[in-house]
Amino acid sequence: MIVFGIVVGIVLGMVVSIVVGIVVGIVVGIVVGIGGEARLSELSLSFLCAEVERDLFSVNLTQDKNYLNKRVGYLACSLLLNEDSEFLILLVASLQKDIQSTNWVEVCMALTTVIKFANPTIMQAVTEPILKLLDHKNEQIRKKAVMCLYKFYQVSPNSVPDCDERMRRLLCDFDPSVMAATLPYFKEQAMKDPDKYKDLV
Repeated sequence: MIVFGIVVGIVLGMVVSIVVGIVVGIVVGIVVGIGGEARLSELSLSFLCAEVERDLFSVNLTQDKNYLNKRVGYLACSLLLNEDSEFLILLVASLQKDIQSTNWVEVCMALTTVIKFANPTIMQAVTEPILKLLDHKNEQIRKKAVMCLYKFYQVSPNSVPDCDERMRRLLCDFDPSVMAATLPYFKEQAMKDPDKYKDLV
């Protein structure tokens, strides 16, 4: 019965996709037929405006005081924006504020977003507060701060002062999840210079 339900779901999904494709094709065909390229350009512009409005709404939602709205905003930004989006500049203010929040869930949401969108602009704005979070009492925040640190190192190795020393200290953290978050960094470094990290074995 479950298999039958899955098959029916797949078939329905394919049918819906085909129908949507046909409808879009018909709309574009009608637009071109009625008004030619001018109408098609107008339609493209309306789609572009809708996309800009959607992205702007997502960024604004991250500044909402309601926790659930903020969470949806960060999720939408992660799904809809890319690393080169001009809207990331607008996102920096939300990230800076939430990284310093007293609510650990808000801090984790902001750190997760930083990991995804780490670029020189965002890194410059949030590196200092994130370094302070390496000593936070909450292990989830420390873990995500370590993940941010590693991402920053991947983007720009010189962007994090004393990165190796900080990672060594966090490798000895009392929480296993924080210790585990440092391992990708040490794996990468040990492959480059095994002798330097023999003392960790």
